[in-house]
Amino acid sequence: ESLLALREYAPGSRILVGGRVVHSRGILRHWSGGDGPEEAGLSARVGECRRGHRFTWLVGDEHPCTVCGAPLAAAARWAFFPQHGFTTAAWDPPHFGYRARAVGDVSVFSPDVVLGVGEAAEAAEAAAGCLVRHDVAGVAGLRAEYREEGTILVLNEGNASRGFAICHKCGYADSERHVGDGRVELPPRFADHPPVDSFVRTPCWERDEAPVWRNRVLAARDTTDLLFFDPRETSLAADAVPAPEKRAAVAQTIAAALEQAGAELLEVDPRELGSLTLAEARGPCDPIVLYDNVPGGVGHVRVLLECAREWLERARARLRGDDEHHERCDSACLDCILRFDSPQEGLRRRDAFRVLDAWLGGR
Repeated sequence: ESLLALREYAPGSRILVGGRVVHSRGILRHWSGGDGPEEAGLSARVGECRRGHRFTWLVGDEHPCTVCGAPLAAAARWAFFPQHGFTTAAWDPPHFGYRARAVGDVSVFSPDVVLGVGEAAEAAEAAAGCLVRHDVAGVAGLRAEYREEGTILVLNEGNASRGFAICHKCGYADSERHVGDGRVELPPRFADHPPVDSFVRTPCWERDEAPVWRNRVLAARDTTDLLFFDPRETSLAADAVPAPEKRAAVAQTIAAALEQAGAELLEVDPRELGSLTLAEARGPCDPIVLYDNVPGGVGHVRVLLECAREWLERARARLRGDDEHHERCDSACLDCILRFDSPQEGLRRRDAFRVLDAWLGGR
């Protein structure tokens, strides 16, 4: 599963396994032992547009945003898609310990969601075989778009958001601290690393070579079911509209509530649902994408679309809690939507509740 792999097993990570610590040291070149550099994975360009949407493409240094059509906000970067996962090093066997460590922050986005309007957007949705519903759950203006076999892309930019250095010869990789080329400002001890498949600590490189990809963002692609909630045409009373600087946080909070309410409704593990948000200036909050966090998709979000009213009502109830909780909790807590594996900052429970409550006719 791509999200788990890039979050937990990226090069440099330490994983607890049976009371021992296993150190991820690089990218597995090929399950059969192939040694061509092209066998380790695929490369593509990744960029962010001026409206904050991330997307990838294959050819050229520049490309308009696939979500909204806006130009790039900064120069594109290279992304690397490992084809066979990550690996430990033969010279670094598991050792007794208790401290796990993850490397980098993982971000998720979908290239299939397009913030279009009008007949052109509807024609594109029909051509893609999307199921579109208007006034979802009885909420005037709330639009939903269901896409079977949609695409989720996952990125890990490393600890300093400068990507990873990846050795062509053996697959050894480490998080970058600087932007560089060749041997210039490589991660510590990178130039002297032994081959990951060697038990002997002799350098992988000759002194006059630098077979390395620099500043590569690690990426993965999953196919799954997507459900896109577009609130741009909804309207709220003035006292329920969040401030512009809170829009993204309100959307993330509603998405977290929908994840947990959906899992409760379907009686599945909450980790089987995932979510992401899209930056957008219109509407009370940013658009939200819910997806089956299971490779290939299993139909969770499709079922939830058919019981959307009950789903949103459960999300509202989870945000509110009892009177005592509603009085004291401003952002989020373990009694409502906070989980140990969820973001600890940036959630706005009270503002998100006002939006959901207004949508569902609470006032």
